[in-house]
Amino acid sequence: VDEENAFNRIERRVAVERCLKAGGAIGALGRLAHAELSPRAPMYLGGALAAFSSSNGGRQGQPIFPSVFAVATLPEIADVDAKLAPLGGGARAFFDDQYIFGPPLEVLQALDQFGIDIAARRNGRLRPDKCVAYSPELGSSVLHRPELQHLVRTITDAQGRRVQTLNGVPVSPEGFECRGVPLGRRPYVQLEVNDKVDAMCNTIHTVQHALAPTHLHALHALLRYCLAPLPDFLAANAYPTDTRDALGRFDEALGACVKATHGSGGDIVASDSLAQRRLRLPARRKGLGIRSRVDIADAAFMGSACAALPKMLNRGPLAGYLTALEPIFGAGAFDDANALRRFDGLLSRQGHLPLAIELRGAWTRLQQDYTATAGAAPTSGPL
Repeated sequence: VDEENAFNRIERRVAVERCLKAGGAIGALGRLAHAELSPRAPMYLGGALAAFSSSNGGRQGQPIFPSVFAVATLPEIADVDAKLAPLGGGARAFFDDQYIFGPPLEVLQALDQFGIDIAARRNGRLRPDKCVAYSPELGSSVLHRPELQHLVRTITDAQGRRVQTLNGVPVSPEGFECRGVPLGRRPYVQLEVNDKVDAMCNTIHTVQHALAPTHLHALHALLRYCLAPLPDFLAANAYPTDTRDALGRFDEALGACVKATHGSGGDIVASDSLAQRRLRLPARRKGLGIRSRVDIADAAFMGSACAALPKMLNRGPLAGYLTALEPIFGAGAFDDANALRRFDGLLSRQGHLPLAIELRGAWTRLQQDYTATAGAAPTSGPL
């Protein structure tokens, strides 16, 4: 949500009054603000008192003003939050970085009312053309929702491009920046994953070159217990399609280090398919436990999802973290009686929701791997 010159437009009288009205420590802030900022201040031009005065805005660098601004802009954000909360939505703000979320039509209606309120109450001005709308589930297809057709408009942006909007708000198919993090933009995630995995590969190379000449046993111990697990957090918490290529590079670095741990016999081990299979087997099956991170990425992701998702909704006496997601998962999705169907509601959105697509893909690949190994399809599982 974008307000035009938010710090400069806000009416200082309203800002001070809202601080005073809050009472307590914030009330004391209001008294200090009245003394330092002054609801109406004289202006001087060329050393002479001007015929007009200043009653709006403040300096972002002035120590007191950001706090006053945050208090002064809270009521309108709180109104939007209260209006959307019953629908699973809400509103949040970090000074003049403001965000509204919820069902598309209701969010646009709340944004309209927000613009009216800030103009009437504190001299604010909403800039719909500078706002950005994003739907993680629908992307740009949100423009084709029947209930939103009367709000679809085409405008010309500052670069002269024709842009489709919802009630004047441009729709982004790839997300937007939230406090510096590009939400919904997969290239950003992939870049971060690549950077982190490249750093892990450099760590492997550094350890290998330091220990391979003289300490092969120490190198093997570090490889198995310290170096090999480095990307497991990424594999468990990022989508497999975002990590697979990077984990492939990590496996190559891991393989080169394993080869070095066998000294002069490294080439023989690297070229022997049976030795490679034994190398990749878990220790519980008499292997060396140097697992391919590409091979275990689907299992890591599924395990993380199956552990985390049930905690999102209320289950009996257990309070969930994000109960607003119940429409996506389905009522009672994680009750014990629904163990075999607990992801049905989520997967029904496979055509739009990235999480549903990734879950189905990972589980399908795991089933195929199991069938190839056991000779029969699994009879149960998380999906």
